[in-house]
Amino acid sequence: MNRLFGVALLAPLLWACTRSNRNLLTDLEASAKRAPRADADALLQRRDWPLAFLGGPNSTRLPLRKSGLPVVRGSVNGVELMLVLDTGASVVALSGAAARKTRLYLPPGKEVEAISPGYNPGYRRAVCDSIRLGALRFGRGVVGVPSREATGRAPGGLTTRTWGILGCPALGRFVVRFDFRRHEVSLRRHGGPAGAPLFTEARVNGTRLWMLVDSGAGRTYLEPWAASRLGLLSERDRPRHTTKSAAFGRGHTTAIRLDRLGVAGQHFTDVRAAVVNTFGDIVLPDGHKPAGLLGLAGLGERVWTIDFRRRRLHVE
Repeated sequence: MNRLFGVALLAPLLWACTRSNRNLLTDLEASAKRAPRADADALLQRRDWPLAFLGGPNSTRLPLRKSGLPVVRGSVNGVELMLVLDTGASVVALSGAAARKTRLYLPPGKEVEAISPGYNPGYRRAVCDSIRLGALRFGRGVVGVPSREATGRAPGGLTTRTWGILGCPALGRFVVRFDFRRHEVSLRRHGGPAGAPLFTEARVNGTRLWMLVDSGAGRTYLEPWAASRLGLLSERDRPRHTTKSAAFGRGHTTAIRLDRLGVAGQHFTDVRAAVVNTFGDIVLPDGHKPAGLLGLAGLGERVWTIDFRRRRLHVE
């Protein structure tokens, strides 16, 4: 699973247009060329997205911002940022504005492909020296910076372009409990290495599908093949989804409704959803084909617990 998600898997971020991020990153490249760092360069040669955990309490509780996605206050390289807690992301990622403000170490290099529904799939690899989430401390690690920067809305209803996404290199070390009723998140250390994004079985209109557990998605999304199998994607809309989405906007998604959705023993009816081509032809190591994203934040005021070590999902 970790090998599969060596590329970034980021949940849909609701933006409509993009522009070049080049002007935000040129000064970071120049700084890295003037002062190269052998330790950071060695990290960037790795194919995974490592992030060191330095310590903190065994459990912590943080308030969630009242917005469309689970957003908390944190800091990167000592700079305070709003961070989206995204269990569907296999990286930590920063917007171009945040990368510049936090002075990431970003030497010139090629972008890497990222499975990024609703966003440009090209990301640059950079190194940050510290991340803080409440009393939790993370050390040096590889983060992603999008090669193209959004000009529409920021994720989670944020009004700033300086933001970050905290994915599984950080969250995967914990049992994470999202309480959307009380607008808070609890993190309890499980003692093992960081876990990869979690897939779970769901019943959509009575059909068994494998879905990504995605706290960073504001609604549930189905792959085109899954929506077609369920009779939810018309022949007219099918051409929109022949290739993976490169920008989240008009023509890249098709709104649908799910009559029934069952997951972890709970049942939902009349679920707002959409079709987007996220995974392309990817098949999971266990042979399952991903059918879409289970957008936790779009399923009402429930309490969701993701145990990354035991690979379990609980909802109440």
